[in-house]
Amino acid sequence: MTTPRVDDGHVHDDGHVGDEQHARDDGLVLTAEFRDALTRLARGENLFLTGKAGSGKSTLIRLFMESNERTVVVAAPTGIAALNVDGYTIHRLFSFNTATTTEQVASGDYYPGRFARTLKSLDTLIIDEVSMVRSDLFDCLVAALERFGPHPGQPLGGVQLVLVGDLYQLPPVVTEGEREYFSTTYESPWFFSAHAYRRDDFPTVELTTVFRQIGDARLVHLLNAVRDGRLLAAARAELNQRTDPGFEPPIDEFWLTLATTNRIAAARNNRQLARLGGRQYSYRATVTGDATGFDAPADEVVTFAVGAQVMMLTNAQATHGEGSHDRPRWVNGTIGRIAAVRYDHDEPVVTIALPDGRHEEAGPHVWDITRPVVEGGRLRHEVVGSFTQLPFRLAWAITIHKSQGQTLDHAIVDLSGGTFAEGQLYVALSRCTSLAGLVLARPVLPKDLKADQRIRRFLASARTSVPRLGLAFLTVTFVGDEGRMWRPRPLELAVVTDDGRELVTLVNPDRDMGESARDNALSASDVRFAPMLGEAWPAIERCLDGYGLIGVDIDQTLDYLDYELKRGGIVSPMPIGGEAESLLSPDEARELDELPTLQRARRLRELVLARRGTGREFPEGSGPRTAAPTTDPWADIETFSRAGAADGGPV
Repeated sequence: MTTPRVDDGHVHDDGHVGDEQHARDDGLVLTAEFRDALTRLARGENLFLTGKAGSGKSTLIRLFMESNERTVVVAAPTGIAALNVDGYTIHRLFSFNTATTTEQVASGDYYPGRFARTLKSLDTLIIDEVSMVRSDLFDCLVAALERFGPHPGQPLGGVQLVLVGDLYQLPPVVTEGEREYFSTTYESPWFFSAHAYRRDDFPTVELTTVFRQIGDARLVHLLNAVRDGRLLAAARAELNQRTDPGFEPPIDEFWLTLATTNRIAAARNNRQLARLGGRQYSYRATVTGDATGFDAPADEVVTFAVGAQVMMLTNAQATHGEGSHDRPRWVNGTIGRIAAVRYDHDEPVVTIALPDGRHEEAGPHVWDITRPVVEGGRLRHEVVGSFTQLPFRLAWAITIHKSQGQTLDHAIVDLSGGTFAEGQLYVALSRCTSLAGLVLARPVLPKDLKADQRIRRFLASARTSVPRLGLAFLTVTFVGDEGRMWRPRPLELAVVTDDGRELVTLVNPDRDMGESARDNALSASDVRFAPMLGEAWPAIERCLDGYGLIGVDIDQTLDYLDYELKRGGIVSPMPIGGEAESLLSPDEARELDELPTLQRARRLRELVLARRGTGREFPEGSGPRTAAPTTDPWADIETFSRAGAADGGPV
């Protein structure tokens, strides 16, 4: 098999492998990972392309689209993400509404409307920012492809499906009212829990070279620890040295505040606009044609003034005039400042002062509202309407959500509203190109470090030769419910090892005292005077150190423990545990549910160890041992280590 050669964005199947890396004239380094991904894409393979923030995922996709003649459409789960890749939202491309279900798509009640011919002629569909694609939405789009793709009835309708994104970034949005549905229908809200997703159908290519912070190795190290929620005390203290609550950026520098909510971002923008004084201008957008399902790229009304800091929302090509050097006037995401406003035939013309000292004029911009159409085997985008607005928004502050995909030399990260989603802190910090250009409005707290155990399990590769003492069977009794900003809290925790050690402790949940005592046959004083989880955890760590954890609903159990520890100011590396539920019959699972915590751990140990000889067991014996053979259902289990690795680094 030959390996395509990549030169200036074009793939040539001439068998040339070449050096480990290729440097292009535009400064991009084509690493071996890039070349491997381009080779797979050129062969028409389905793919899950992932990598850390700033590792070049979007750049790679652009290279692929430039170097082939396939009919390719790019879609994304949100309007912001779609705008960043010149694509469509998934809902618009498939004519889904917010209430569309898989059952409806599979029935005669669904038709993809104006995009039906596009789906019929599609070769490749690229889904960008796949971390935000919900499992039910993934099921819907697969069902639509298999009905209306070029080869109905075949897997994915015969379409090459490419999934792109970093699962440690922003997760799918699930409302409070939808939590119960997802808990009973899917294992998780992420796309990889969809019923139509088969992991073997989407080999993973991970980009590991980070280009955004390429000159700041220490920031890369800290980001790696933030990414999976393991920023330990010393590294957190180092990061928090960037805290300056009263920081006001120099007037001649462009700083952007990244906030957790729209309310905080809007309040700062309005406050800064009011401080400018002077005349304020407003301009209302104009919409023509068929805007059904179109996500507006700019605000309906833009209010601004001379001196306002703004973010450009378009890529403005060079004017090709004298001295232009064919460089773009600005690109999507460029930060500038309004220097002057004039009117030409009643339309505003705004002069923007850019970071490199240039001044460029911007008038109302017309965004085409398009739909993909295939004619003569070629894809074109038919214009069906327009959206006209000034191509900028106020940008002293934007939400972290809107910042995804941006690269910033100067950023203020404002966590005053509290992080409420996995990946939120990581997305904010990873926008920065260096520590020197980062200021924190408040210190990073342990509770800001949110990472989902199911993501870690999905991305983990099989371990090889990992020493461990044996198995520890973990059971926890929780009290309370789950909400947007809270989780159930541990009341009692038990550990039983396969070599006979036992530990059990009550934990003060700090709330729901009466419920805790009533429902678990305890006295109120038992609960009140029990240690907090943070106080009990050192003893639990000593008991678990060197063991692989096994439990029922182990991912959720470890997530709840991690959340409670961080709420109490403690960051402790949580391993990937082994899930025992698949080894239990329904009767055994019900039996375990009815047992007290310690008896539950003992019975779980008994049931799992009884599976020896069935081909589903963990290797027997105590003392030092190596990782399980490939038939082991817990081949990716991690050893619990209270020492972890270097502070702030991956464990």
